[in-house]
Amino acid sequence: MSRTLTGPMTTEVAKAQIAPVFFVEMDFASGFVRAWNGYGALDWNGKTWTGGGELMAMGQIEETRAIEATSLSLSLSGVPPAMVSVAYNDFSQGRPVTVWLGLMDTVTGLVTADPVQIFAGRMDTISDQDDGQTAMISVSAESNLADLDRVRTRYFTDQDQIRLFGTDRSLRYMPSIQDRPVPWGVPAQIGQPAATNL
Repeated sequence: MSRTLTGPMTTEVAKAQIAPVFFVEMDFASGFVRAWNGYGALDWNGKTWTGGGELMAMGQIEETRAIEATSLSLSLSGVPPAMVSVAYNDFSQGRPVTVWLGLMDTVTGLVTADPVQIFAGRMDTISDQDDGQTAMISVSAESNLADLDRVRTRYFTDQDQIRLFGTDRSLRYMPSIQDRPVPWGVPAQIGQPAATNL
């Protein structure tokens, strides 16, 4: 992540009193969920962000010197129990999550220009805690570096080749030659088929 702050952010940080704000954007199946850690709706970056206030919690964002994936936990409490199943049905593993850190002018209440992106990753798991009255929904996310640990498997099949290259049918004969003996450099033995050009 870039550690360069814009002029307005640098000016705001130098003040005796600052008001940090966090913006969280999660891509659910039905659309983006955008929240911030204050109250009410807030417009920033051409989008409207819903205030989570004290009901929204975010785990510690870590950054290490090693090239390794880090995780982040995001939770929202005070959710009606009926909304839990909606959240589960709308959740899709692997969709993007982005978090920005910004500063708010304590006099005007406006967001200082150009908040800094402090986390970018993908949703991993969803869980909930329900006491019968209200529920807390938690989403864990992994940074994009988690892709380095994922095994990328390729198969020498027609279907896999078409999935990557829609019109390439070069592997369509693979099933027919999989167990076929092909003599190489010696005459074919009696009872075995002669070598053919494929």
